Amino acid sequence: AEYMGCKDPSMSDVFKKKGEVEKVLPPSRVGGRCYAKVRMCDTQEAIEVSERDLQTVIPSEGGRVRVLRGEWKGHEAVVVKIDIDKFCLSADVYKNRYDSAAGTVRVAAFEYEDVCKVA
Repeated sequence: AEYMGCKDPSMSDVFKKKGEVEKVLPPSRVGGRCYAKVRMCDTQEAIEVSERDLQTVIPSEGGRVRVLRGEWKGHEAVVVKIDIDKFCLSADVYKNRYDSAAGTVRVAAFEYEDVCKVA
């Protein structure tokens, strides 16, 4: 499961709070946006949030992430270094998606939006 945060201040009860993405819903007929069903970490409430109102949660160094875009999409990785000035991080990506036993590859510059924290 991936953790996301809500970045829409008009949603004051969940603004800047973490939740776990349970399901990605198909694009709506109104506006064509995708929505996600998110279970809030603090209240366990399930809500639907537009993709534009979500932001990824980045763990500290040593934390696990899932790659969301690019060549390594779907693979898990361990954060090695975070560059807060460039809004990116480097990580050791598992070669066989979920298991480090097959080895890892160091990837130097994932943008924050390309990864998110894994539960």
